[in-house]
Amino acid sequence: MKLRNLFITGGLFSVLCTQAIAQRMTEQNSERYIEAKGNVITGGPEAGLLIPTGLFAAGSVVTNNTEQIRFGVRPLISYRFGATVRFDLVKFKKMKLSNMFSFTTGLYYTQRRFRLDINDVGPNAGDSLLAGGNFNFVSYEIPLLPHLHLQASDRLWLHFGIGLGLEFFPSHIYTPENYEDIVGKDGGWYYYGAKKFLVIPNAKIDFGLEWRTEKAGYFSLGATFQRPFPYIMDGFVEYWRTRDNETYAVYPYGQKGEGNRGMNIVGQFFAVNLRYYIPPSKGLKDTTPDWIKDRQKDARKKRRQRIMESK
Repeated sequence: MKLRNLFITGGLFSVLCTQAIAQRMTEQNSERYIEAKGNVITGGPEAGLLIPTGLFAAGSVVTNNTEQIRFGVRPLISYRFGATVRFDLVKFKKMKLSNMFSFTTGLYYTQRRFRLDINDVGPNAGDSLLAGGNFNFVSYEIPLLPHLHLQASDRLWLHFGIGLGLEFFPSHIYTPENYEDIVGKDGGWYYYGAKKFLVIPNAKIDFGLEWRTEKAGYFSLGATFQRPFPYIMDGFVEYWRTRDNETYAVYPYGQKGEGNRGMNIVGQFFAVNLRYYIPPSKGLKDTTPDWIKDRQKDARKKRRQRIMESK
């Protein structure tokens, strides 16, 4: 009986030891994997749909109460596309980050579309449309966006980022194309969109889901809210009307010989994005020869010793 109990105890002890050794080997293999993998670099295309909503996409509306004419500029459904480069931080010095943090940059082409409406809001007009048209405003952007990644399952990750961007606006805009032929005539109008600056910073919030595979890459569906500072464009509008045998220009903030002040077009938007990242590769290897590394290490050590002795 004692021999039997001894065998049972020995068997249980062996099982526990085997499990402990296996767990330790798994942890060591995981550490070796992270150590060998290092920080990784990936990138790929991105496309986004800019959706106008009352909450996120601000328009600009000004009513000339003297002439009872309303000038309104509102955003339409727009788009952007580009390519991104992402740096995944697997480790930092001796800290293991487990792909929780990344930094994204790249280049986007954004085409914002707007609609200008000029309406008669007089008591007898019934808010009738006098003139209007669509126009586009193009920019190029370099995003600077850190992300936090949280793992939801084996392949599904959640990501959230807050960062900045730099938008470059190459030119001003004029619309309609034949404005020179109709300005000065009854019912004629034109819109001049003057970019606020050549380069305008913006703040952005980005969040979404990401499906990661080893061979096919990463697939991401997310959303972005972007707010330029201060705003992207000054909009100058003229509408020409005839009264009492006199044809004159009406502006959002005045008429006739008064100055034409611009309307502030903010340019903020809410976008739905699709991203694809190619299978990530290992970070750039350090090709410094070992003998140079040894000398650099000795130099750092001597520098620390001199600092300690000086104290």
